Amino acid sequence: MPTFGYAVGMRNIRTVVLTLLCLIPLVACDDGGSTINDAESLTAALGAAVPGDRVCLGEGRFMGSFEVPAGVELCGAGRGLTRIVGPSDLPAITAIPGVGGPTRITGLTVDATRSFGVIAIGGGELEIMGVDVAVETAGAGIGVEGLTALRMQDVNVLGPANRLNAVDMPAEMDVTVSAAYGVVAVSVMAVEGDSVEVGGFAHFGVLTIDSNLALRDSSILSNLSTGLMVYGGTADLSRVHVDEALGGTRLIPPYNAVFANGADVTTNALEVSAGDGYGILQSEATSTHDGLAAVGNSEAAIWVQNSGGLSLTNSILTDNTLAGIVAVATSGLNIADVQIARTLPRTRIFDRTPVMVGDGVQLLGSTTGISLERLTLSDNARVGVLFDLEGADFSGINIASVTVDGVGEELGAIAQDGTIPAGWDANVTRSALIDANDSAFSGSLETVGIVGPSDLPAVDAIAMTGIAGIVGPSD
Repeated sequence: MPTFGYAVGMRNIRTVVLTLLCLIPLVACDDGGSTINDAESLTAALGAAVPGDRVCLGEGRFMGSFEVPAGVELCGAGRGLTRIVGPSDLPAITAIPGVGGPTRITGLTVDATRSFGVIAIGGGELEIMGVDVAVETAGAGIGVEGLTALRMQDVNVLGPANRLNAVDMPAEMDVTVSAAYGVVAVSVMAVEGDSVEVGGFAHFGVLTIDSNLALRDSSILSNLSTGLMVYGGTADLSRVHVDEALGGTRLIPPYNAVFANGADVTTNALEVSAGDGYGILQSEATSTHDGLAAVGNSEAAIWVQNSGGLSLTNSILTDNTLAGIVAVATSGLNIADVQIARTLPRTRIFDRTPVMVGDGVQLLGSTTGISLERLTLSDNARVGVLFDLEGADFSGINIASVTVDGVGEELGAIAQDGTIPAGWDANVTRSALIDANDSAFSGSLETVGIVGPSDLPAVDAIAMTGIAGIVGPSD
């Protein structure tokens, strides 16, 4: 079975390899080249390849751990037709990033076991096109670190988790125990994806750390713990679905998406729906969303804390639980042309105290640079919008236009715990029923608290050690 040492050694004895290649049985390719049909020949061909070469594979299974040299293209006969099957505990494909031109992997399926299907570390570029990466039991999909660019087009990275078997998935983040990670990028200048699907992983579907992600027309579905996490760096997401974060047996609610540690995120037509936990958790980050849809999450659709900016426009948040939007100790909150409806109640424990919440919007200690314009709130279980000033005043809050209605005992717009001026709600329009409810209300509403560090996805070790923190030291 080929090993890393064998592949590297072959590059050092190029003359011998070229002689051996003359003996390798080849058949004609559709493009007029030649195809390779066995693992030993593949190892030899890759060892002899130089930048600009294409190493083409025929249909069939190629068992082993293979290294693709910088600037070389490894191409198969098509996904499902050509399969690279990695051995246990070793990557199926190690790609050396290309500097003068990209290293490419195209037209094949990769099976990973207890390691990455595709791994690339170092400066340079990697392109993956028309590829499936499958992790059936334990391992990870694609892992890159330090690249100039990773480009993915028409790529599926799939693990075994789904709603039916989520309770049986191992909780360990160890890739030798669970199918833990779909795509991981650490310190990559550009991670670009078009028509990418990542799903079925036990801890992270897509994790980027101090990288710059641009994802288009893609899906991140049915992952346990966290669908997408952007930890530092930037993300630009357009027409991306991040749905059905699964809780399994974990006590901490899962997240469709997490933006943290200084991340700056921009989205257009993002969907975060049907999760067993939060739609979006933003902690110490900034984000701008236009056309967001968040539907049917079992925790808040958007939870933002300790952050310096959130802009949400032209968006719909419906049928979520706990809250449409929670903003804790956050400034620069702009909400315009947003509908929040049918938020369901839920009891959560904060500071060892149970709190029942079912709010359209809850602003807790968020009193600077707050703007609500053309915000429509309807049928939210507890209150449409709650301003808890935590002892501050209303001077940093601009209510341009808020409309609240409902059909039961829910409240409309309540301000509490601070300096509240007369007429603060002049631009709040309440239905007759909601107006009567608010007029009769004389108490105060319980509030939530910070989602603590122990509840956030654990990525500090990977941020410090890179990919080696997932698969161990590289040879």
